[in-house]
Amino acid sequence: MKLKRRNLIWMVSLSVILLAAVAAIFNQHLSIDTRQRESHFISLHYLAMEASREMEIAFEDDPPSTLDELMETYAGVGKNSWLMKPFPDGLIYHVEGYSFTLEEPEARWVSLFRRDRIVGSGSQWPKWEVSGKWVRKFEGQVVPPAGFPSL
Repeated sequence: MKLKRRNLIWMVSLSVILLAAVAAIFNQHLSIDTRQRESHFISLHYLAMEASREMEIAFEDDPPSTLDELMETYAGVGKNSWLMKPFPDGLIYHVEGYSFTLEEPEARWVSLFRRDRIVGSGSQWPKWEVSGKWVRKFEGQVVPPAGFPSL
């Protein structure tokens, strides 16, 4: 009887250790995916800002009205760009005059217990919607950069 109990304790202990290891690996994978989403989103945000400012300064037509037009005009590629790789559901790009909003369509996992999505606009530096943290292209980047409100 003692032997069965000891074996059961070992099996449960090993199962808990294995589950913890799998959870740690999965959380690391989510962290890498989150950093990639941030980096690519900032690149797309810069493209949208460039389009908006260029049209505003040149007093030309409105900036590109769809994400496909934006990518085609300013990145030289369509929606199949490597910049869109971290966004399997695409992004929502809305233009109003010379201003724009860019956001993920729905929240995705950023850690084991948290879902969030990135939102940004021509006047607001991209943030995580739920946590409110600023999005960074690279570690140590000062955000928001000069010219963006800090609220």
